[in-house]
Amino acid sequence: MSDLPDEIKQDLKHIDEVCKKIAERDGFKLPPVGGYIKKANEHGGTWSFVEGEGTYELKDGEMQWKLKSIK
Repeated sequence: MSDLPDEIKQDLKHIDEVCKKIAERDGFKLPPVGGYIKKANEHGGTWSFVEGEGTYELKDGEMQWKLKSIK
């Protein structure tokens, strides 16, 4: 998502805010923000969900979630 123009990033943020307000209004919980990473082991690896803002990036031949750095 880092390659997207600022206007599109802002639009996506507004969409997220609207979804949160609709969920609050209608009384349901949105799934957590996050993605999956592969944890290596002797059998090749297992996939685990990591909560937090970020983007998918290619790592070790797999698209894996990379958390957004805190500035």
